[in-house]
Amino acid sequence: RFTANVNIQSSKFNKLNPTTVGNYLSNTFQSSIAFQTTLAERINVSISARHSQNTITKQMSVTLPDLAVSANRWYPFKNEDGGGKKRWYEDISLGYSLTATNQLDIKDSLLFKPGAFKKLKNGIQQNIPISSSFKILKYITVTNSVSLNENWYLQTINKHLASQYVKNGAIRDSSFIAIDTIRGFKASHDFSYSTSLNATLYGIVRFKKGAIKAIRHVFAPSISYNYKPDFSAPKWGYYKSYVDTAGVKQLYSIFEGATYGGPSASKA
Repeated sequence: RFTANVNIQSSKFNKLNPTTVGNYLSNTFQSSIAFQTTLAERINVSISARHSQNTITKQMSVTLPDLAVSANRWYPFKNEDGGGKKRWYEDISLGYSLTATNQLDIKDSLLFKPGAFKKLKNGIQQNIPISSSFKILKYITVTNSVSLNENWYLQTINKHLASQYVKNGAIRDSSFIAIDTIRGFKASHDFSYSTSLNATLYGIVRFKKGAIKAIRHVFAPSISYNYKPDFSAPKWGYYKSYVDTAGVKQLYSIFEGATYGGPSASKA
């Protein structure tokens, strides 16, 4: 499946070449191109490009490309023959998804100037959900799930306290927090785990007399546990700290402002 709707023009085109009053007053334009397909009846692929612009502010946003890949959930340990007693590990299922984007926000006059593409903001995110469900003691259903996430970036940030200089070389009394862009590949990994126990119990209370013959009731107890570690710990290398202008130590993520963000800083 292929779709396209393209509408891009210079900031002065409608002012110099108006055909209607509406054209003259129009100042926002969008474009989109997308291709979608399915591979091997299991993998869904979508590739798209988007553009938006405002001819008054002359600000333009271009996303090229935008990629999404997802695989239908499958059971790698399932017995295809279907014979014999079903094992608990046959219910383990896997999934996979990938999203990637490359975005540029810039003034339209600078779009094709040297150095423009250094402002690109990009990233790749991958997710693998793993889950299983089985019964214990005939009536209790146990469900376990693990979510594995991985983000890829071509740049990170570094914050530090800096002093600003004036023309004569003297240091100003006020300081500021400098944010440096560090070029280079960096990957982040995070995961979470959850488990739950559920049961459904049915009961019937019967009456020998009266209009009501019986009352059926259902009792569904459940208990769950979820866990996600603290990824701000030094061993992960995803967080750093600096001392602000008030002398207070501040923790920050090196993926701050990134397309898909970074791992969380608190244990759950």
